[in-house]
Parts: sequence; structure tokens; C-alpha cells
Amino acid sequence: MLSLVALALVVTAIGAVGLVVEPGDTTSIIVAVVFGLLGAAFLGLAVCLPLMKYTVTRDHLVVTCGPVLRYRIALNDIRRITRADLTISLVSSMRMPGVALFSVRYTDVGLVRMCATRATRGILLIDTGNRRYGITPVDVDGLIQAIRDGGPGA
Repeated sequence: MLSLVALALVVTAIGAVGLVVEPGDTTSIIVAVVFGLLGAAFLGLAVCLPLMKYTVTRDHLVVTCGPVLRYRIALNDIRRITRADLTISLVSSMRMPGVALFSVRYTDVGLVRMCATRATRGILLIDTGNRRYGITPVDVDGLIQAIRDGGPGA
């Protein structure tokens, strides 16, 4: 989370530099606005990270990161769960220190729908046959057991 806050501050500061160097310049204003929006987006993600959770219901594993991301994985669709250290492809989307969200391409397993506090180490891979999901629960064994038991009250 701190890495995202730091990134938000750095990006916003970079955008503000242009306003100081060339005040009133249209290009500087546009760059400042774009970098300010990027900074706000990173700050928003940092706020959402503590809201990241993995919930097992009777029929689904629900993976959320605040209002930003939500995956519903039917327990019956889960074919395999493995722990893995992954290698990120050079062409990859939303991954930064401390977070991996949305679809991320890995060289060893292909596209993975991520909702994780790490991008490469200790990822719990959930394979449904047609999709892979990557998560980083605090209690890996407890989550795996809840999935196997079919959720609460099963």
C-alpha cells in the first residue's frame, strides 16, 4: 500500500513540475492534469487494497478489491488449486510493487486474472479449466479447506 501512495505522490509531483517550469503553458497544464489523474488513480488503488478479500460462500469464491474489482468463481468450476512463483511477461497490465490486479500475462502460465498483494511470489493459482485466477490470501490453507468443504454450512 505504501508503494502505491509513494507512486501516487511521485506521479503527481512530476506533473506539477511542468506547471512550475512553464506556468500557463497549455501543454504543461494538460500534462499536469493527466499526471494528477494518474496519481489520483494510484491513490484510489492504495485505499482499496485493505478492502481486498476472498470470501467462500456455499457456491462461489468471491474475490474483491473494494469497488474496483470483483470475480465470482463457481466452486464447481474449480479444477485445480496450486501455489506458484510466476514470471511476469514483458507485455503485462496492472502490476506494481505490492499489488497485481486485473489480467496479467505470465510467461509460464499465460493470462491470469489477478487480485493479489504480490505479483510473482507465493501466488495461489485457481484454475477453472478456461480461466486462471491469482490471489494471495493470508490463510492459504484455511481458504483451500473452505473451498474443498463447499463453503460455510455445506
